[in-house]
Amino acid sequence: MNMMLELSSDVLRWIILTSLYASLLILLIFAAQWLFRRQLAPRWKYLLWGLVALRLIPPCCPPADSVYST
Repeated sequence: MNMMLELSSDVLRWIILTSLYASLLILLIFAAQWLFRRQLAPRWKYLLWGLVALRLIPPCCPPADSVYST
């Protein structure tokens, strides 16, 4: 039971951190699009948003280093 709580805590922490990093990346992309609104080609805009999509794709499983260290 305790191991299950640790695992769920690690997964929740991983989800929160991943979401936070993706949110920061989104803010940076909005800033870049605002700064370079006339010089940024549509292709580059799609590539920038592709970075967000790649960041939000989860790996096969979240890291659970602390679960196996006990």
